[in-house]
Amino acid sequence: MGQGWEGRSRRDRVVTEYVGTALRRRFRPAFLRLTYPAPVDEQQPVTLVLGPRGSGKSSLLRHLRTAWDDVPASLQDVAVHRQRGATCFDVLAEVVFDLHARKRGWPRLTFPSFGVQAVAVRADVPLDSRKAAARAMVRALAPAPADGGDGAFLGRLVEAAGMLGVPAPLRAPLLLVPGGRRALALGLARLRLGRALRDSRHRSYLDYLVDLKKRFHDPATRRSAEQDLARAFLDDLCRAYGRGHAARVHDTRCLVLLDNAEHQLGGDLLELLLDARQAREEGPDGPPPRPGEPAGRTDPLVVLAAAAAYPKALKKPALGYKPEPGRYPGWWDPEDPGFRPKRLAPGLSVGQLRDLRRDEVEAQALEVLRADGTAADGTGAAGGAGRPGADDASELLPDAGVKWLGWAVYEVTRGHPLATRRLFDELLATDDRQSWETRIQRALAPDSPLVTALLERLLPRDARETGLWDALPRCAAATDLARAVAAGPLWEEGETALRNAVGAFSGDVLQTMHVRTRDSAADGPLQTLHPLLRLLLLRRLEATGGWRHAHEALRRDADERGLPEIEAYHRLALEDLHAAARFLNDRFGGADATRWCRLLVRLRRAPVRARSRAHAPQADSPQQRYEGLLGFLSTDEVESRERTVTRLLVASWMAPEPAESPETDHVGDPYRNPLEDLYGQLYGEINARFMTLAYGPFGGGTPALLDQARQYEEKPGE
Repeated sequence: MGQGWEGRSRRDRVVTEYVGTALRRRFRPAFLRLTYPAPVDEQQPVTLVLGPRGSGKSSLLRHLRTAWDDVPASLQDVAVHRQRGATCFDVLAEVVFDLHARKRGWPRLTFPSFGVQAVAVRADVPLDSRKAAARAMVRALAPAPADGGDGAFLGRLVEAAGMLGVPAPLRAPLLLVPGGRRALALGLARLRLGRALRDSRHRSYLDYLVDLKKRFHDPATRRSAEQDLARAFLDDLCRAYGRGHAARVHDTRCLVLLDNAEHQLGGDLLELLLDARQAREEGPDGPPPRPGEPAGRTDPLVVLAAAAAYPKALKKPALGYKPEPGRYPGWWDPEDPGFRPKRLAPGLSVGQLRDLRRDEVEAQALEVLRADGTAADGTGAAGGAGRPGADDASELLPDAGVKWLGWAVYEVTRGHPLATRRLFDELLATDDRQSWETRIQRALAPDSPLVTALLERLLPRDARETGLWDALPRCAAATDLARAVAAGPLWEEGETALRNAVGAFSGDVLQTMHVRTRDSAADGPLQTLHPLLRLLLLRRLEATGGWRHAHEALRRDADERGLPEIEAYHRLALEDLHAAARFLNDRFGGADATRWCRLLVRLRRAPVRARSRAHAPQADSPQQRYEGLLGFLSTDEVESRERTVTRLLVASWMAPEPAESPETDHVGDPYRNPLEDLYGQLYGEINARFMTLAYGPFGGGTPALLDQARQYEEKPGE
């Protein structure tokens, strides 16, 4: 199921449409195509797609490559090229190789100028003597027939002459004249250079090629050589699109896809293409191009590059990017139905991939239920209701089908594409006699292989080497990483470097996967982890036995700083329920009940340990675990209102989040953990306690409390 989801979400379809629009050239009626040259189309900017690890960038590019397989297209993984020690020229040569492939209904694209210069760059030419270098270059451009093995050189030579428009009757006599093969090859090489030779300071094409070879192998001048190669590549493309039959049938541009472009090689390659385009737009200072050579200022190339960070090579004022702490351009509003990258410069646009929305997760949930045999039409019951050994979920939630499963997975992953797919795959691979609730809880247990696998995929590749692998779980106990870095009790002596590494990590929203919506007051500061990433790190913290130490250290830090709200937050995470509830009870009353409800929202988002209670076994229901946690109420002297507040706090802490309330959700903590009570069995208890506070003799603000009570009248996923 996971492998078949690439490109099928609404998000990916929107990006596919964006690419399709960029690929299509301006429409012209058939009679105009025969009588007038192709119109000058608007230059398509390079589009840089940003997204954190696991956001689906690679799968999206693979889908685009497949979706547009009928046009010249190339997909290159910069990370693979980087591991091989490749240069920009090597990647460009791979692009040329892919674009040269034959496509049905397309005149074949040829790259004569780039080809000659590529031969020169790769030729074994001595650079200590210019005469020797020129002779070696001649041999490289026109090898003797014996050097060509079985005579394949002759066929290639005739084909090359045809591509340059040499009439067939003139080709054969040249090959029969002594030295004709070499003369034809060298003549073709000179013709292929065309504009590149004319723009250079050299009068001899051999001198130009020798100089190109020398510049390419000198680190100080390699960039200028690569710029010549990139300009030749674009000139060849324009020539292929701008003449005769090709100009009439090429109604779609070429597509180049670059994956993992955040590496230095990717940034250098994008900068090279942008510079080459700028050189074409400015135009040569020399004479006008000869007949058949490209004269336009635009090229038929659509470039889409995906990166997990903004390439350093593009961080320059000329491209319009001014780094802002924690911000990247091109944010995609989750409510925006279109993909609209931000134009940073005339040649560069930047857009960010968003997470999946709930309806997109529900679409995957429908396929999972069908694959599991639970739903044939998308209306089946969830949780394995009615199966042997399944929880009796059908009585709790009779309409729990696609919407419930989609809601449950979305609440856990918040639409993170990789985690959503991996979790669905894990649920399908689990014994189908288990309920969906049990499957989800076991898939995300602290010692689950899925938790470790997702962390290895989402954290930086060098997380183990830098120490982040061990430090981030305890930092995730804090509401945000900035608070964790500032908490002295959380760090041991000598961990200054590690502390700084966490600070650097927390400042990059593409690493923390910080959730950004229209409501910044609900999203929290920039150092706030994505709810999924925080959940996984907290599971890791619990598996390593560091839960109590981390929360106790953060509680002490909050106490030292005079932050009673944060101290109560960590007391609740430590299951010091009496102290947390007493703090909340002491602040009840007065005219501002909305502020009190907001405080309750902050506390109820304190992390909950994964069903590991000393009070009740793991197999107990949420109601039994809830009563087990409140056992102290039967022995301690607790007054009536505090008893009600305690029950309300613990029930809302264990239960899933209800429908969002703008008045009380502005707490800067988007964390969600519905795993303790996936069916919302405690909703009735929460509603009753709110009603008691609203109508009881406690002097509460009735409208605000009643509004909170109404949020718990509907079950999760409805």
